[in-house]
Amino acid sequence: MKLFNQRDIKWKDNLMGTGTLGQLGCTVTCLSMLSEISPDVLNNEIKQVGGYSGNYIIWEKLDSIKGFDFIKRARIYDNADVFANLPCLVEVNGAPIGGTVHWVLYIGNQKCWDPWTGTEKSTSTYVPMGYAIVKYNVLLDPYVITDQTLLPIVDSNGNQMEIQAVKSLISDLRGELSRIKSQIDTIYKVWFS
Repeated sequence: MKLFNQRDIKWKDNLMGTGTLGQLGCTVTCLSMLSEISPDVLNNEIKQVGGYSGNYIIWEKLDSIKGFDFIKRARIYDNADVFANLPCLVEVNGAPIGGTVHWVLYIGNQKCWDPWTGTEKSTSTYVPMGYAIVKYNVLLDPYVITDQTLLPIVDSNGNQMEIQAVKSLISDLRGELSRIKSQIDTIYKVWFS
């Protein structure tokens, strides 16, 4: 996860529906923090899937964006459900920032990430009103490769090899090639000296 500020000059003027990310983009920015996709890029992806009704997110449309899994939207806050689904988007009373409704990302330990300031705050900063459970799984993105990613290469037992195992095999082969080259150099010197 990564902190983002909806009012960052890089994207604050980007249009959502009729409003901008800087004005009304708290929900998008919370989703950005959850996924580490910058608010401008995510805003464009949401628009491409028809994910806005005016300036409001159509939650179900998030499932059309790679890596996102919308679970539910609740209009009454349930601390146990939020706690069981951290990180979790929480709808709060926006009075502290001069609004009516605001969204923050609860991260645990009574802390939240506030897109209005791009900072971590206490969950007691705002009065919770509702929440949305949205998961982001980078493993759903086929372009994300880790050392544990399986490759279409099999070992001597017929099992797919992970990237780390292939890296280790390549390193071993480089060592073997270096040893063979050293032997060839020695033979060459003996024969042609």
